[in-house]
Amino acid sequence: MADTSAMLKPQDDTYHIPEKETLARVVPWWMLIPWLIGGVTGGDFYITNTFIVAQGGSLTIWGYFFAALFVVMMSLIYWELLGAFPYSGGEYVYMSRALGSFVGYSVFFLYAFNFVFWIPLNLSVGGSYLSWITGWNISPTVWSIVFCLLFHYVVYRGILFSTIVQVVLSVITILGTTLLVFVPMLTNPTEFLRLAASNLPSDYLFPTFPSKVTGALALAGLCITYMVGFEVVPQIAEEIKASRKRFGYIQTMGSLGMGTIQMLCALGMISIIPYSMWILMAGSEINIPAAAMQVAPHLLPLWAVRIILVSAMMSGFATMVTAITGFTRSLYVMGRDYRLPAVFSYLHPKYKSPVFAIALSFVVGMFGSFQRWIVDYAFALVMATMFMYILMPIVHIMLRKKEPNAERPIKTPFYPYINIIMTIWAIYMFWYQVSTVPISVWYFLIGVVALGTVLYFFYKDKRRKALRELGYTDTYYGLPV
Repeated sequence: MADTSAMLKPQDDTYHIPEKETLARVVPWWMLIPWLIGGVTGGDFYITNTFIVAQGGSLTIWGYFFAALFVVMMSLIYWELLGAFPYSGGEYVYMSRALGSFVGYSVFFLYAFNFVFWIPLNLSVGGSYLSWITGWNISPTVWSIVFCLLFHYVVYRGILFSTIVQVVLSVITILGTTLLVFVPMLTNPTEFLRLAASNLPSDYLFPTFPSKVTGALALAGLCITYMVGFEVVPQIAEEIKASRKRFGYIQTMGSLGMGTIQMLCALGMISIIPYSMWILMAGSEINIPAAAMQVAPHLLPLWAVRIILVSAMMSGFATMVTAITGFTRSLYVMGRDYRLPAVFSYLHPKYKSPVFAIALSFVVGMFGSFQRWIVDYAFALVMATMFMYILMPIVHIMLRKKEPNAERPIKTPFYPYINIIMTIWAIYMFWYQVSTVPISVWYFLIGVVALGTVLYFFYKDKRRKALRELGYTDTYYGLPV
């Protein structure tokens, strides 16, 4: 494993800790590309995507196109940040250095906390999905509990083991989602094109938007719901076996592949399923590939349908691994940095996994399995992440000014124009989200911020005292101490 100190700037050399206490740098860089593609698509894409189509009609494809473009452009900003500050919990480090410890902690706490929703959300999807497929008289809650045990154990076994599992799940996911569009196009192209032209009549072109342009740009904010998590590279930066220069490329290639797969999947679903059925399905747990099978079975061979059904479930599992990994690494970083109880920074001596962080994630998953109302607050994840997207381009500019001497193996292209574009665009999408989410989501987010504020001030003096006793200052964030 590479020496952590070799990756630190000269003024950070004192932050090196004994190797036995560090995360294991064992994940090959190429594994992260399928991780990002399959692990971000998610089982919820197949179920709750009905809301997006009901809102956007034929603009859905353009919404996913612009969402993919947004994510890829945001990845270019991460190029430089990942190379200059290659520490797990990346956004916490970037924001704390640029905006100060309180803002950095508060925003990251909100972002990290909302990883919680991915876990019960995909447990719910997986449980409901498997019950629907099998027809067995087994409660979705029981399936959720089984999945919760299984995938927390996968993450517990260490980052390399969970990454291998993730790659297998992602390959199945990618295969199934592409079959949804390519099989009908290849087996019966004439009928596929006829349905594509008839399923979205002219009066359904963009039912809830005043124009195509504003509609597509705003709809991208909803489509990003299924791309949240492309930031997994900063979360596990200290566990990736790659040069600092390559980190940004990994994230960009994964984001590009993820956006392409989701556009293809959306194209297949919209072409096969009539708009009237999308309206009926909106907000329900009717399975989209199954609906496609019922509406146009002559377009999809049975073998393709089976693979699509399995891949939809596998995508939920892949997203679950991403969610558990992101949540536990966030807890680990804040525990290591004396922002949360230090017990969250304890690593398993063999697997190098944050044991107590995984235990808390497991408790959250079990709670979500029995209390499915928590899934209703999944939009809180999007709101918190969108707010972080507004800040990241600004943070990037500020760090260029505040830390000009930091080693930057690679720099963001089109700087600072890309930062300006991304900030304005993120604000626009955030504004659209504000106008659509229930007021209860805002109450919940305010409650989370209040909890984070209490924890910040509770640990502020404790952190300063602990670092001073070790002979360190408290001016660096997210680094091993």
